[in-house]
Amino acid sequence: GTSNCVDSAGMAKLDAFVEGNRVALETEAARGEGETLESVAQILQCPNAAAVSEALRSSHSEVFQGSHQDISKNLVGALKKNQVLCLQRI
Repeated sequence: GTSNCVDSAGMAKLDAFVEGNRVALETEAARGEGETLESVAQILQCPNAAAVSEALRSSHSEVFQGSHQDISKNLVGALKKNQVLCLQRI
């Protein structure tokens, strides 16, 4: 992968997680807290789960559109836009 995208293994893991947890993830993102948001932070190796939660809450309507792959891409985009630090290359 390049420095501005999740490596393929990380993206595949995120896609699978979003596909299996879309409803909970969308609900928790609207609230800005929850276990599925913490799991996203772990998958992407973001030390600050609260920053991940806040980024997804503030970008909720842009993130949760389309297929689970679209949501994964939108989610990564929202984290980048909000300058959330993640150690998984995103």
